[in-house]
Amino acid sequence: MNKIDLIGEVIEFHFGEYLAYALITHFNQRYGYLARLFEPKFKSQIEDIQSLRHHKFRMNVYMPLNTAIRGKGVKVRGKLELKKEELSPPTFRSPMVINSSGVCPGWEIIGGEKTTRVPALTREQSKYSDIGIYNLAAIKYQYDNNLFPNSIEKLNNGPIAFEP
Repeated sequence: MNKIDLIGEVIEFHFGEYLAYALITHFNQRYGYLARLFEPKFKSQIEDIQSLRHHKFRMNVYMPLNTAIRGKGVKVRGKLELKKEELSPPTFRSPMVINSSGVCPGWEIIGGEKTTRVPALTREQSKYSDIGIYNLAAIKYQYDNNLFPNSIEKLNNGPIAFEP
């Protein structure tokens, strides 16, 4: 995957009746760009990129941004200086492969180069984003269905160690 320098750039996604924004913080040779998606849907284009700092992140996704920015509906809107906590890649999670009994035996917690297996997610781990490569349709689906990493639809992918 060829890398275009997009670290620190704010990306705008046009999803029909609303816009969404993401901050690009990392590039991974295997997964592509790490986009930290801002929580809200916007009815109109924001004028001041810095105003995004007033919003939390919804989730983190890897995406093939080189291709997306050449297409319709995706624009590079400006740059934000990364905060100290954004300089390190986030921790992700992934349900383990379902066994022959049809049961997911637990989750993998992926932090940098280290992967740890856990039998069930804690409340804190439920906030980690699912690792994977998302295309525009998958990102739009998250917004259309108001999904967050700790949404019950996502937690149903494996065992949890708390009452949601």
